[in-house]
Amino acid sequence: MMRDEETSPYGEPTAQPAGPRRSRIFYGWYLVAAAALISAAVAGVNDSSRVLMLPISQDLGLSLFALAGSFSIGVLTNGLTQPVLGHLFDRWDSRKVILISVAVAGLATLGLGLTSSYWHFILLYSVIFSAALGGASFGLLGPLVARWFLKRRALALSLLMAISAMGGIFSPPIAGLALAFYSWRETLMVSGAILLLLALPLAWKFLRNWPSEIGLKPDGDPETPTETRMRGSAPTNQRGRFEVERSWRAFRSRPIWALVPVFAIGGVADIFASIILPSFAVNSLNLGPETIAVSYGVMGVLGPVGAVAVGLVADRFARKRILGALLLAQGLAFLVLIAVPFGFSLLLFAVLAGLSGTTWMLIALLLIADIYGLRALATLWGIAFLFHSIGSFIGSLSFGLVIDLTGSYNLHFAACALMLVLAAIVSFAINEGKYSARYQAAVELEAVGD
Repeated sequence: MMRDEETSPYGEPTAQPAGPRRSRIFYGWYLVAAAALISAAVAGVNDSSRVLMLPISQDLGLSLFALAGSFSIGVLTNGLTQPVLGHLFDRWDSRKVILISVAVAGLATLGLGLTSSYWHFILLYSVIFSAALGGASFGLLGPLVARWFLKRRALALSLLMAISAMGGIFSPPIAGLALAFYSWRETLMVSGAILLLLALPLAWKFLRNWPSEIGLKPDGDPETPTETRMRGSAPTNQRGRFEVERSWRAFRSRPIWALVPVFAIGGVADIFASIILPSFAVNSLNLGPETIAVSYGVMGVLGPVGAVAVGLVADRFARKRILGALLLAQGLAFLVLIAVPFGFSLLLFAVLAGLSGTTWMLIALLLIADIYGLRALATLWGIAFLFHSIGSFIGSLSFGLVIDLTGSYNLHFAACALMLVLAAIVSFAINEGKYSARYQAAVELEAVGD
């Protein structure tokens, strides 16, 4: 006989809704679709703003230095606020944190369309929008999706990442087309309206904190009390021996100290790929803007393909092996730029870097969730992402300095390849069998039986 009540995430009995149980499609997939569209919309606004920077700088009379400074402040703001938003997500109402972030991002974008000075631009884009970006993107939507899936968690997160990336691919060309007919102010105000009238209602309608809030379990499967305790579908239940309730406790164990440097190295590699390549293609390979644009287009298109491909296999194999392989692929991409001294090297780099790209961050998030559980996941992700931002910041500063002193790009590429190989070795060395809850099922079942 079916039970009439289930336990809520906070230990209180809640009514068992009949609707979700009769549905053939698990509600978590609706949540994934909504989260992906929200993330794509916000990422699209952020990426399309780069296309609008030139007309903005011309209209406001800004120098390239001032424009670059606004981006640097924005990256730093996003990195510094991510752990704070993650802590609020883990300790407060997660859905409300995302709702507020989307609303603030939309209002800030609308305000940018009305800005009239550089300091207004800094406040609205580099501070307010960049802070809200962390709460309306993969940084919080990823941990939310992770709560709704266990057996197919990698696939769900890969779809979220892939669709989010598509927002960054299609939005800049759309923004460029809009500039042919409208001003940058009107374009930004339309973008802000999309966030408020599309993304915000989606978040309000479909996002929920935990499956048990609507009488469901991860993956939509009915569970026995023993299975519930093993999986930890509610925050009061532990999934593994190394799960933490407070993020700082994770730093008592080895895996987090291995993953944090990986994020920093990934930040250096990412900023090199975005900053160095155009200059390298022009000055060393004598390529035109069309070839550079095609290479970046290949990289952008292959990003979602790589994410989905990895998501299809990541639930079947050890996470650390996939993470290490992706980092090695990125390292190989930088070695190609040294070993193949002609234009074809840029396309090879685009293929390798596109397929691995930020997909390694998806696997790193899965590892953190497997080892430390869901209750401090957003905070731990925020801390890791902060180190990623620090790596990007250091990488951007070192680029100009090393080029001025040596005039060589190969030193950058060799350093990136070496760091990525070291990061891969560190990833392979993680004792996933000991720390990950994926391999603790038998131990937990025996403990529950006793």
